[in-house]
Order: sequence, then C-alpha cells, then structure tokens
Amino acid sequence: MNWIKEFIAEQKEGIKKAAGDSKVAVGLSGGVDSSVVAMLAHRVLPPDQVLYLTIDDGFRRKDEPQWVWETFKRLDIPVEVVSITEKLRGRQGQMDPWRGPYYSLRQAKNAEKKRIWFRRFFYEVLAFEAKKQGAIVVIQGTNKADVSETVNGIKIQHNVLGQIGIDPFETYGIKIYEPIAELYKDQIREVARALDLPEKICGRIPFPGPGLSIRVYEEPSESKIALIREVTAILERLLLPFNPFQVLAYLGPKATGVSTKGERVYGYTIYIRVVNSTDAITATPLRISSDIEDKVVTHITNTFPDEVSHVLFDRTPKPPGTIEFE
Repeated sequence: MNWIKEFIAEQKEGIKKAAGDSKVAVGLSGGVDSSVVAMLAHRVLPPDQVLYLTIDDGFRRKDEPQWVWETFKRLDIPVEVVSITEKLRGRQGQMDPWRGPYYSLRQAKNAEKKRIWFRRFFYEVLAFEAKKQGAIVVIQGTNKADVSETVNGIKIQHNVLGQIGIDPFETYGIKIYEPIAELYKDQIREVARALDLPEKICGRIPFPGPGLSIRVYEEPSESKIALIREVTAILERLLLPFNPFQVLAYLGPKATGVSTKGERVYGYTIYIRVVNSTDAITATPLRISSDIEDKVVTHITNTFPDEVSHVLFDRTPKPPGTIEFE
C-alpha cells in the first residue's frame, strides 16, 4: 500500500509540473485508466484549469457517453461530451481536421488500418477541442500494457505516440502527460480504489480505444456498429455478474442459417469472448455453465432472428490469441 501513496503523491506533483500555469485537457472515456488520471487532476488542479473531454465517436457502448457524464457529475467533475454525430450533422459545410481520418476509419477493412485511422481521428478531435478552449497539455490514461503491445508490434494502441517516435506537439500541436504509463491494469485498479473512485469504475471491464470499430469484421458501417452495440449490451447484462476481466462480442462474417419458419437466412456470426486476467498481458478463458451459455445464444438469436445466424464461444487463451479479436 505504501507504493500507492507514494505514487499518488508523485503523480500529483507530476501533473502540477506538466500543467504549469496552462489550461489542461483530460481525455476521459470512463474506463479505470482515464478515470484515475482525471481524479488525480481533479485533486491537484483548480477547476478552471482543467477541461474534461469524452468523445462520443459513434463507436462507444450503448448510452456510454451519457453514463460517463452522469457518473462524473456525481464526483463533481464536469465532463464535456464531444458528439461527432452532432458535428457531422450540424456543420456539414466545414472541414474540420478530423473528418478525413474519420471517413477513412469508416471504410477501413483491417484491424491495423482501423487503429491507425482511429488514432489520427481521435487526436485530431482531442487537439482541436482542447486548443479551442486554450489547452495545449493533454493528460491521458496510457498504461504499461498499451505501450508494451505497441512497441513490440503486437497491435497498435491508439494512445501510444512518443514511445514509437510520434511527436504529439509536432503532429497535433499538443503536449501529452501520461501519469500511469508504468502501471499495469491490476495496479491501476489499486490506485483507483485508493482515490475512492466508485467500484463500478474500479472494476470496470476494459474497452478498446477504437471501440466497436474493431469488434466488427471489415468496415465498421453504421448498421454493423448498431447491431454489435445491442449484442454487447445483452452480453454484458448476462455475463458481467460472473466478474470476468473482459467479456466481448465480435461481429464476424455472414454464414447460412435457418429461420424458425424453415427459411434460409444469411446472417452474421457472433463470436463471444469471456476471459480472466490481471494485467491484460496474459488471459485465460472463463468457464461458464452450459445453461448460461445456452441462455446467451438463445437471447441473441431470438432478439436478432434476421441478422444473426450463428453464435460461437471462443476459448483461446492469451497467448496465442489476444483478448480482442482485432
């Protein structure tokens, strides 16, 4: 426990030093990583010096941006929700810098391209919104697993820049401070509890930066994202009570099925992944009773009889698999 107190004290000083007299922005998704850095900033900086931003990019879980806003309002942390959908509808005549990367992401067909385009889109939005309100310093929740997987070429994490030679100031016009970049997920959860964050945040399952865009096969179209968002909500409601480290649904290619009327259906395949882990570096499948698995399959196929034809459970550990599919 001593290391946690020392870490919190060190990072409070680190944040104060990084901020100086400048206004800072905190990228806040509502996950435990970004919540920890938001709370650290909240504890050490005056309210008028900090801007808390959550980006509603169209790839978040069901009602998640509203959940973030409401949760942190109760913690006296005012969150500004940046809605990309509203910006696209309301400012069609303007070419904001993030539009090109956003449309490229919507058309990307493989995981690495999705991650690269999401990174560009995310930082263009974050930098644009931060600088618009006078902030050039951004505090974000990059963790050690993010850095390790990106540097070692396992997969690109969108929030890793300087460690792979991308200068955020040169590229986006912002400076970045990463208070928890040397901690793994289990350590971050300990810090979160020491900061008295609610357990629903401390124990929250991870969610990838590119969100649901990397939980669909090939291009993340609006219809695919809408479907996997609803499936994800069902899955989390049924399986989160078993306390997994991660539970996710992946929308795979289409396959032939048969409707209850005996008609041929060409629907999507849903892959379900439920794992236990501590640091996200390794993971093992979480065994759930066949009755619960049957309930999950029945619920999904009955809810989406025309869209989903197969539901499969994946039991691959990490390694050789990763926790996410893409």
